Amino acid sequence: MGVFVLERMCPLTFALLKSRRALGDLVDVFIRERNISPFRETQAPDFLDMVSAHPDRLLASVAGFERALMRVREGE
Repeated sequence: MGVFVLERMCPLTFALLKSRRALGDLVDVFIRERNISPFRETQAPDFLDMVSAHPDRLLASVAGFERALMRVREGE
């Protein structure tokens, strides 16, 4: 999985994680604990779903908001 996919598809969450120096750790957890699809279209939504459950409420809220934006763009 390329981190560039996350940077491009979920810029708000990516920027917040990067500023908090938590990006590498969460990407490692994502790779280790999730069955990552080879299709990049599904990687960012899955990552945002994971971060939405994070105990840090700000991270979880930003990821949830960004995931909701994706759903709206997809017509949900």
